[in-house]
Amino acid sequence: MDKMVTVVITSFNRFDLLRRTIDSFNQYNTYPIDKFIIIEDSGDLEMKRKIEHYLSGKEGNYKLIFNETNKGLVESIDIAYSQVETPYVFHSEDDYEYYREGFIERSLEVLENDPLLMQVWLRSLDDTVGMPVEPDILKAGNVSYHLIGHCINNWWHGFCFQCGLRKMSAYDRIKPFTRWSPSTDFLSQRECKIGQAYYALGYRAAILPEGYARHTGQFRSTAGNQIK
Repeated sequence: MDKMVTVVITSFNRFDLLRRTIDSFNQYNTYPIDKFIIIEDSGDLEMKRKIEHYLSGKEGNYKLIFNETNKGLVESIDIAYSQVETPYVFHSEDDYEYYREGFIERSLEVLENDPLLMQVWLRSLDDTVGMPVEPDILKAGNVSYHLIGHCINNWWHGFCFQCGLRKMSAYDRIKPFTRWSPSTDFLSQRECKIGQAYYALGYRAAILPEGYARHTGQFRSTAGNQIK
């Protein structure tokens, strides 16, 4: 199947949220997954043990990458993506809850409709963390979507580390993500600089209007460790 998808989940010492993320994904996802890659960046051996025990009881192809020392979110993404062999990656942090079916199928429709779309957002239209959404309703087959806009100072263009389907072909054009900023930058700066690299090549991000996932870790941020 030429539209196979790998799931990559970044994690940092929040086992209860990670489990909720994976369980809700499996509950509502209706598309075949090639493999799951979970990368744990805490260096905490107890967290590693918990994840291994949890994954041992699940059906499917799961791989745990354990960073023995904290490397940072951007660095961890590059490590995980280096092991993706499918044309699409469903990217998620460890603090999302999925609540509606069909999100990968609909995202695939959108991404295949436009070669310069690189990712599809799954949060609802009223939950875009302040990022504007263009009003025009676009169509990919029977799937409606909007384009993510640009921030006021033209610094942020739609790329983000939150959950959603992405094209590996787009990543391959700018990889590794770490080339665009030093690890000493704030995570939001690093996200923006990666987005600028994409935007310079003409890439945009889209959003599905229905909403398929909600953020669950807003009160348990690990941003000081470069994981949101």
